Amino acid sequence: MFQYLVMIPKYASDLATIEQTVLTLVQKALDSNPNLIPYITNDDYLLMKEVHAKRIVYGIKMMFGVDFAWEVVAVDGNVGRLARRVCIY
Repeated sequence: MFQYLVMIPKYASDLATIEQTVLTLVQKALDSNPNLIPYITNDDYLLMKEVHAKRIVYGIKMMFGVDFAWEVVAVDGNVGRLARRVCIY
C-alpha cells in the first residue's frame, strides 16, 4: 500500500495551506520523479498515469475527507485547481 508521509497542518482551512499540502502529496504520489512533479502550485503535472491519480485521490480522501474520481485529478492538471476543488467541498 502506498504510504503518505504528508502531515496536515492543524488548521488546514485556508487555500494557501491546502495548496502546499496537496503539492507535497502530488510530488510524493508521482514518486518524486523530477520529470513529472510540479514544483509550485501553478505548475501543471504532465502525463499522469491512472495509478498516480488514484494515489492522489486516496491521499485527499484520507487527509481532507473529500472523495474524487481519479479522472478529476487527471483533468484538473494543476495543484492549484485541485486545491480549490478541495476547498469547495
